[in-house]
Amino acid sequence: MKKYLLEIMKNKEGSKLAYLSPIGKDGNTDGGYRIAGPKPWGGCQEITKLKITSRDLVEFIKVYAPEVMDELNKISESRKVVSPEQAQGRSKR
Repeated sequence: MKKYLLEIMKNKEGSKLAYLSPIGKDGNTDGGYRIAGPKPWGGCQEITKLKITSRDLVEFIKVYAPEVMDELNKISESRKVVSPEQAQGRSKR
């Protein structure tokens, strides 16, 4: 299972934000992405760093960004593979 480094930060205004970086096989991270919170204008203070799995990431999204989870579920539903029989059944409704 893929591992990530999740960094929770606090900006100068007190807002919290999160960065996610994939952890490579060598144990190092190669860049990161802001996945929650505002842009860190004026720098940030680190609150914590956690090594997490992709399963943990999904739980993080469910708790801290439920609207993102809703959108991911909609995308997942629209991409479900169905058999030709199922597709025919849908078109007859």
